[in-house]
Amino acid sequence: MSHWLKKYITLRRHAKVSRKQKRNEILKMAIGVDTSKWKPRKIVGTPANKLRNIIGVAILSFGMISGLIFHFTPVTLNLRKAVDGLYEDPIEEVERRLMIAAGLPNRSGDAIRKYMEESQRLDLPDK
Repeated sequence: MSHWLKKYITLRRHAKVSRKQKRNEILKMAIGVDTSKWKPRKIVGTPANKLRNIIGVAILSFGMISGLIFHFTPVTLNLRKAVDGLYEDPIEEVERRLMIAAGLPNRSGDAIRKYMEESQRLDLPDK
């Protein structure tokens, strides 16, 4: 039996050692591979990290500046008026929300018209 196989069997007996650690130990013994340089690699403190932060700040800055230009310059006044119309609710929706908030049962327009016609009839006994 080879030396690395004996080492593998010994490692398998220890319950606290993970499979990845066992595999790494076998590779170190078998081929002489330095597994300390394997993943996970860190990006902190590298030029790639600095570039990532610069790109993120640039995107946030561009968004904030374009938002400020959109809201506070007179050049975009017509565009703002057109966009504001998209955020306004129609009258029917506002009235429906008011009825729901008042605690009235949610009725359709036909039901409300029928109720109003019945309340205006004089031939009913309650009038």
